[in-house]
Parts: sequence; structure tokens; C-alpha cells
Amino acid sequence: ADRVAAKKVRVDRMARTTLQDFTRFLKKHHGGIFRAWRVALDPDGSMSVRQAELFKVCRHMAYPGDVHLLWKALDHDGSGLTTYQELDPQGAQLLAQFREWALETW
Repeated sequence: ADRVAAKKVRVDRMARTTLQDFTRFLKKHHGGIFRAWRVALDPDGSMSVRQAELFKVCRHMAYPGDVHLLWKALDHDGSGLTTYQELDPQGAQLLAQFREWALETW
């Protein structure tokens, strides 16, 4: 049981590191996480990305990291989808605040 728990902790840590590497990659290649989301990851505007879509985009962008660990980091709830919220929680919160402000102001 301890060995299984230790392995899970290790894999979770590696997944978080992979996600950090991926966000750095997106910033470098697209100028920002949100821009990468809209242009490369979710160009159809569905607000979600399936595992197969992510893997295809990563291949197309020549992302050098482990896409399976990346998916583990992104699909927290096991839904088979990931969202901008799961990719960039802080950015998603700022975007929601901006939307609220814009709706209240105009």
C-alpha cells in the first residue's frame, strides 16, 4: 500500500512538472497560454479539448514532453475533456473577472 501511494505521489509530481513545462512551451511558441488555447488547442471555440485532440496538437507543435503525463495533469476529474480552467486556473479567473467587469460596464 505504501509503495502504491508513493508511486502515485511520484507520478502526480511528474505530471505537475510536465504541465509547467507545457505552459512554458506554449508561452514561448504562442506568446501566451490563452492565445495558445484559442489558436492551437481549441480553435473551434468549443471550450474543451479531448485527449486525442491534445495529442494531435502536441505532435503538430512538436511538443517534446510526455503527452500522457500532460493529460494526467490536465484531466483532473477524469472526464475525458480538459478546459482552459484546468490548463491555466489563474488566467481563467482573470478572464472571468474581465468578463464580469465588461458586462457591468457596458
